Amino acid sequence: MGNNINTKREAWIDAVRIFAMLSVVFGHSIGASGVVGRDGLVLWMVAWNMPLFIMLSGYTLVNRLKKTDTLKSVGLSAIQLGKRMIVPAVVIGNIMNCVGCVGKKEWLMLGLLLLSIIVILFLYKKYRQSNQELYINIATIISVGLELTRTHFWFLAMLFLSMVILISIQWLTKRLEWSNTARNIIFISLIVIGGGYLDKYEMGDMALYLLFGVMIVELNKKGIDILKNQWLLFVLPIIGSALSLYIGNLIYFYDYPEKVLFHNGQWYIYLLRLCCGACWSIWFMALMIRIVKRYNTICYWGTLTIGIYLTHGYFLRYIRSIYSKYVDYDAMNALSGIAIGVLPAFVLAAISIGCCYLFKRYRTTRELLLGEYQK
Repeated sequence: MGNNINTKREAWIDAVRIFAMLSVVFGHSIGASGVVGRDGLVLWMVAWNMPLFIMLSGYTLVNRLKKTDTLKSVGLSAIQLGKRMIVPAVVIGNIMNCVGCVGKKEWLMLGLLLLSIIVILFLYKKYRQSNQELYINIATIISVGLELTRTHFWFLAMLFLSMVILISIQWLTKRLEWSNTARNIIFISLIVIGGGYLDKYEMGDMALYLLFGVMIVELNKKGIDILKNQWLLFVLPIIGSALSLYIGNLIYFYDYPEKVLFHNGQWYIYLLRLCCGACWSIWFMALMIRIVKRYNTICYWGTLTIGIYLTHGYFLRYIRSIYSKYVDYDAMNALSGIAIGVLPAFVLAAISIGCCYLFKRYRTTRELLLGEYQK
């Protein structure tokens, strides 16, 4: 595996990626115990694990934004991001659903899912050999309605849509010779106003973290290096902890998306929740910059995050079934719920990482299941 380590990558960025993704795996595993779900450790992790990953995605999106000069570049970015995120979600999701349909004897749905996978493989083989940039997009359109909009893969759909929207606004403001401030205002307005109508993807709650990551880089170029200011390591955890406790006592995140909060006149909770996620995300990024100095195997796992995210969901269903059969919930408390969730979380993470190593061995699985394409 050592030959696969790319020491030219930023060690701390990949370290943050794997840290954020493993926190998602641990949160799902502990939550699957059925004892801890809306309080304690899981509630705290929900406040920052997805925001951290999204903010880091914005941090690394800046170079792509710089190269967005033409409408063609917008389209190419959408295609590349779709190949990276959407195609693996559709393929792995449909495979997972096929297994589920066999168990439930839903033969019609199984046939449709198998047909969509066959179409993907046919177009993949045909267009890869002819080197056309638009390959697999048709297959994505066919399959996305069957899988992506109704599973836990909402995260990749949200991230993809948010990136494409931001890239499109970047092109528009460049063409009109407007500043980045105008770009930021347009993006925030679209997400706050329109995000509630895309609540199945949690865009209203999550997409703004992407812009926050972009702004960190742009502020750095103006001489304001947020991540390297020493006071952040002391101030942000205090603010984040206070907000986590305050918001956690009021609402649970997934029960109160942006649309519901604004409808109930609780817009201030929406703003506080954004601040909470931003505080913890910036703090973890600043911490990793200081403690991760060399690229190692754990950093390398940060390049596998899409595969880990997609595959752990499949094995999580079996962990839930084991819990339902063998765990006596009446005899447990929150602390024991965390305890029985931790060991399966390690197993779940190890299996997911192992699957990604296996996928990397073959070009077809590396491209279709991990979204990694050789340049």
